[in-house]
Parts: sequence; structure tokens; C-alpha cells
Amino acid sequence: MTSLVTNNTTAKVYAFDVFDTCVVRTFARPADLFYALAARVLTACRGEENFDQEEVSELAQARVAAEKRAHQETPKGDITLEDIYDAFTELEAWRISPDWMRAEEVRLEKASLRPIARTKRRIAQLKREGQRVVFISDMYLSKEVIQEVLIEHGIAAADDPLYVSSELEKTKRTGELFKYVLEREGVQPGNLHHLGDSMVGDYLAARKLGIKAELFDAPHLNRFERAILDDSHAPPWVYAQLAGLCRAARLMCEDEGDTAVTDIAANVVAPLLTSFVLWTLQDAKRRGIERLHFVARDGQIMHKVAQELAQALEAPELHYLYGSRQAWYLPSVASLEGDDLAFLVLTGQSSAPRHNLKRLDLKPEDLEEPLRRYGFAPETWDEQLDEESEARFWAFIYDSEVAPVVMKQANEAREVALAYFEQEGLLRDDKWALVDIGWTLRTQASFKKILARAGQPHTLGYYLGISKTRFSATEYGQARGFWLEEFEQGVASSGIKYLFQNKGLIDQIFTMADHGSTRGYARHSDEKGDKIEPVLSPLKPYPQREAFLEQVHRTVTTFAAELAKTPLVHEGVDDLKRCAHLVTGMLIGNPTRREAKALAWAPISDDPNELRAVQLAKPLSVFDLYKIAKDVALRVKDSRTANTKTVPSLFYKDLAWGFSWLEGSVALSGPPAKFTLWAYEQAQRLNREKKTLALRVLTLPQNAARKLSLKRWRS
Repeated sequence: MTSLVTNNTTAKVYAFDVFDTCVVRTFARPADLFYALAARVLTACRGEENFDQEEVSELAQARVAAEKRAHQETPKGDITLEDIYDAFTELEAWRISPDWMRAEEVRLEKASLRPIARTKRRIAQLKREGQRVVFISDMYLSKEVIQEVLIEHGIAAADDPLYVSSELEKTKRTGELFKYVLEREGVQPGNLHHLGDSMVGDYLAARKLGIKAELFDAPHLNRFERAILDDSHAPPWVYAQLAGLCRAARLMCEDEGDTAVTDIAANVVAPLLTSFVLWTLQDAKRRGIERLHFVARDGQIMHKVAQELAQALEAPELHYLYGSRQAWYLPSVASLEGDDLAFLVLTGQSSAPRHNLKRLDLKPEDLEEPLRRYGFAPETWDEQLDEESEARFWAFIYDSEVAPVVMKQANEAREVALAYFEQEGLLRDDKWALVDIGWTLRTQASFKKILARAGQPHTLGYYLGISKTRFSATEYGQARGFWLEEFEQGVASSGIKYLFQNKGLIDQIFTMADHGSTRGYARHSDEKGDKIEPVLSPLKPYPQREAFLEQVHRTVTTFAAELAKTPLVHEGVDDLKRCAHLVTGMLIGNPTRREAKALAWAPISDDPNELRAVQLAKPLSVFDLYKIAKDVALRVKDSRTANTKTVPSLFYKDLAWGFSWLEGSVALSGPPAKFTLWAYEQAQRLNREKKTLALRVLTLPQNAARKLSLKRWRS
């Protein structure tokens, strides 16, 4: 046989496997595609309502069996797709044309394949260096089909050599296809570099011949994808596609260097946010909502997800609304009576006089004289308040000189805020809703107060999570929660309980935005007229943050776009929600060291003005563990008098500890921290169950009496 390249002992050739090396399916396993194929074929033959899941499974399994028979019966080195359908004798009983179903399979295969970014970059670099690149595949699809796929995704050129087992009747796993490639390319085994995902076909068989083979394990399912696949609460092909979509998004978006961020974005953030947004779009449409306003900054990535999903859905109009606690708290102040100013001093945020006044858009320098009268010299303006100084600070706020200044600031802020809301269409009707992350709904309560001053009684919000300690509905209006804490916190196995215990991880890291927080609103005039624009806090350059944000947004929107191409966008919201429940708990409650390290650097703030921050997680020393234990002990002592609306719960991860994510910090630490976390979780469990245990103890005598009475009656 004549070689294509002159035999040269120094020439190098770089060979790449195709499936799960250059391209990946949006299904977790190759055979999972056959379930989608069966559903598509049965729908075309009978209509959507005239078959059930058992028939889908039966037809898919028959397709798998036909491939096995074709392999057993063929005298050739490998089989073609035509061979498989020749052996697919069951189709006659189904009254399905083999030629038509075979063509449908080819169309579905091509539609389900996505490029693997890492391999694509590697091939492009080799070509820039002038290296020869070839492709080798053990596959029953024709060479023409595979070549079309590689060209379509920009992986191969039309003249790149492609060696396919079904055409050549030789396979990699026997070594015969490798021998053929060596001869055709005219290279020595040591000069052929091969990359593939199969241990047997791509690595061992190649190494046996002296080929420099490299095993490519990136397409192998990771721990999140395996967990999704193993979930048995729906037909297996549903979870196989969800796991496949996570993997496809991960491999399509993998960046250079550490891939942990992409893993987290594709396998956790994407299912979590996409399931919530999909549920919101569907529920809003059912309720006749015409416009959804995604609230900055948490809403930015969700707005992008909604835009991708809306390509496949009949969705409400999608808008982006600039707003924040800082922008809405001050305008909501109608008087100094009641709790309108409660936002000034909240447990967990900085209580320094300077920071409290900043929430009122005031500076202490402008109120120096009254501050001094109440014992706040300039050197104390940046100090945290204790119980005594907090009482003096409130007396200062209610002072006859200061109170009018506060009300003037509130009235001016409310006037321009209402002008912005009117500009955005929030005052004209009740056909709209907000979309945000959620928690206590204090911000919506402030928003409702502002709208009420303009005669707008309508307020409705969709939220990812709503805390048990939320405000009352009379304060915030109407709200719809994707997850409610009271249904999750008492379930030991619930993944979402970790979400409520680590809110900062969700609303400051998973939903990072590319702009600063909304400080308020301002009028702007130009040749087009007057317009209200948001006033945003400056965002300092932070390369690591910017790279993280770009990677997360790109990966999550890719997942949403891929989901929108599947039937799951119409009927899979419950299954997607369950997957999100599972993987969120896995990451937050039991992260690997690699995952914790990928997120640990991120700053977390507990203040609307971001006046203080700590990193999300850090390695814990024995001294750190002692401080935490001491703090929890103090909380136990004070828990009976705590205001549960504003005071963290007994086991809240306080920023005073120097970090926010306890489980992530433990993953970065040694055995003492891991033991402490175990003890911490046991204490949480006992805290949850103490009422139940107490009730059981109290009812023991009653139960015993009932049993005795019943025994006597029976006798």
C-alpha cells in the first residue's frame, strides 16, 4: 500500500479521536440518544399523545440490541449504520421504515454534537505551528457525516485526513486502524501522537504499538454529572440528557488553566439559575404577566438566561431594572415614626456612624456639630456602635436639627426613584413582576412603600429563595418563591438548606454582574429630552473577578441556550429543579478542595454599601476554630432574646469569623476543622429536632396510657 506521506523517521503526525475528544453529545452516554430518537420517531408516526414511556424505552432498547446483533453477525472488521438497520428486524412490527429512521438518527446525531473547546484550541495551535493533523474514529457513521460535523464546528478543514472504522473495516481497539494510519501517513509509531478518551481503544491499543498516546479524560462525567445521571426520580433518559447538557456546556466553555470554575458554572450555577428562570417564565405566562423586570445586579445573569430560554418559549417581555437595597431603602422612608429607618442599623452590617449616614446619602462632616452633641467626636465616626452608643445615635437621628435633613434626603430620593419607575412602566398597570434572588423580602417591602406613594398598589416578585424569617405579606405585597426555607431547613438531606445558610455565595458570587451596585437615580438631559439614569458605584479593576464573571456568564448562558433546543425546556422544569437541588447541596455542603479553592478568593460583603468584606473561604487554624466555637456559645446564651427577623440564627456563618463559607473553609483545612464541621452539623441537627424530641418526651405518658386503655378494652 502506498503511503500518503514519504516515510520519514523525524516527521510527526498528531492524531485525534473524534467522539468525546473533538466533539461531545448533549447526552451523557451514546445509547441515551436512542431514547430521544425513539420519542421523535413515535411522535412522527403516531402523534404526541399516542405512545407512552414504555414504548419509547422498548424501541430504544431494540435499537441497542440491533447494533449488538450486527456486530455478532458481521464478517467484517467493523459495521456501518446500514448494517445496524439491516439487523433491526423489529421495525417491521412497529411499522417504521428502516431507511427513514436511519436518516432521523443521522440528523439527531449531527444536531446533538458540540465542539470540545480544549481540543479545538489544541488542534488550531498545532496547525499554526505547521504540524500535520489527522482524525481517527471507531464509528458506524459514515466518513462523510463525521467530516461534515468536524468542518461545521471549525475543528477540521475539508482536506484534513479522516480515518473511519466503518469505511476501512478496521478498528483502533484491535490496533489494525492504527497500523493502517501509520502506513498511510508514512511515520514511525514513535512519531504518531494520538489523543483520545477510550482507555482500551485510544490508549492501550496505541501504546501497544509504540504510539505516543495520551488519554483525554475531560469528557468523562464528573461527580455532579454522575450524581444527576444516577438520580432515579424520572425516566433515565431525562436525567441522561440533563447530565449531558451540563457536560456539553462545560466542555464547550472550558478555559485555559484550572477548569474548576467551569465545572461549577456548568454543573451547579447553570442548573440552579436556569431552573428558577424557566419556572418564572412559565408561571408568569400562566398568570398573564406581560413584563418581567430582572433587578440589578443579581438579575443580570438571570436576564441573560431568560433571553436564551425565550428563544423557545412564549415568554413575557424581559427587562433589566436597576435597583438595590441602597437605592430603595432611603426613598421608602415616609416618616421617622415606626420602623422606616430600621435599615440603618441591622445586625451583620457595619454600624459605624459614617456608614449609617451613608445609607441616608449623608456625610458626618456635614453634621459634625449635632454628632458632637450626642458624644460622637470625629475620631469615633468609623467605630462600631455598642448598645449604649447605638441609643445615642438614634437620639441624634431624631434630633430636631437632624430629622428634617433626613426627611429631605428621603423625599428627594423618592421623587427621582418614582420618576425612574414610571419611565420603566411600573406605574401604568399591574401586568408586571420583579425577578430577583430573594431572602427576607425587606427590599421588596421598601419598593412597595415607594410605589404606594404614587398610588400603585401592585407589587409582585419572583424569587429564587424566600427565607422563613421574611417580612409579612402586608409589608412586601405578593411574592412567589422557587424555594421556601421552611420546607427545606428541617430536612437533613436537603441540598437547598445549604443555599439558605450561604446566601452570600449565591447573591454575590453566583450572580456577579459587570457593573457596580445601584446607589440611586439621577436626572439626565440631552438632545432627546430628560431621562432618569441609575447612579452606579464604581467597580474597581479586579482581573480575577472579571475572568471569573466572564467564564460563569458564558457557561451558564451556553447551558440555557442548549436546554432551549430540547423538549426539556417545555416539560422538564421539575426534573431540572431536582437536579439543581442535588448539585447545589453537593457543592455548598460537601465541596472538594479544588472546588473550594476556585471560589475561596471571592469577596463577600454583608453591607448594602459594601463597606466591609471578607473572602468567601479560608484555611482554618485551631485558633480560628476556637473563636468560632466561642461565638456560637455566646449565641446559645443570647438566642432566646434574639429578634429573628434581623439577628442571624444560631449557626449563621458570621463575617466576624473572617470568612463566609464554613464548608468551603473546612475543605481547605486539615482534620481538626473537618471534625469541627461534623460537630457543627450535629449541633444543627439537634437544634432542628429539639422541639420534636421534646414533644415526643412530653407525649410518652399519654401514649402509654392510650396503649394500656386499648389493651384493657381488647381484653
